[in-house]
Amino acid sequence: MQISQKPRIFDVDLIGMILIITVATVTWMFGIKPLQEKYANIQAEMVKYTQDTSSSKEELSQLQLVVQQQEQLAKSLSETRDVLLDNTGIDQVVRNIGSYCKKYRLNLKEIEPHNEKVEQQYRTTYLKCMINGTFLNFQKLLREIQTGMEYIRVESIQVSLIASDDTENVGEKKLCDIELELVIFSPSQLQSL
Repeated sequence: MQISQKPRIFDVDLIGMILIITVATVTWMFGIKPLQEKYANIQAEMVKYTQDTSSSKEELSQLQLVVQQQEQLAKSLSETRDVLLDNTGIDQVVRNIGSYCKKYRLNLKEIEPHNEKVEQQYRTTYLKCMINGTFLNFQKLLREIQTGMEYIRVESIQVSLIASDDTENVGEKKLCDIELELVIFSPSQLQSL
């Protein structure tokens, strides 16, 4: 007996179709969908990895530039010398200024150290000099001090002409009274040599 008037082929087709849809749904839910999510995660990790790699390369190139700059600075620093360590002391400075004055035919009337300050890295000593002579010779003396004693800075210069009725005291040969204030820099006692 037939349950329905329809042919049996329809029942088999309906069951087969439901079975195919069920297998496709199960395959999609448990097979394809997790694989797609895993693939998307792998792609995201690859993008992140390439970004990290490129940023690491940029950082590496910047670090290499910093290292090169440090090497250049170290090289230039090693080429410079510490001028303060060349300071032989106030006694030798006074002797040198006296010999420079003799060399350039200047009359050193008075030289007096005063006002010494000790800082953390260096010590400053002020030296007041009273000199008599021509201004051109005085310029030569200043040039000698600047090149020969680099640890000395000229603080102030006061020049006054000497009034004279002498005919030789004209033009470049005019005599001047010169008050020169120098600052001598030397290493502090706290600094290790």
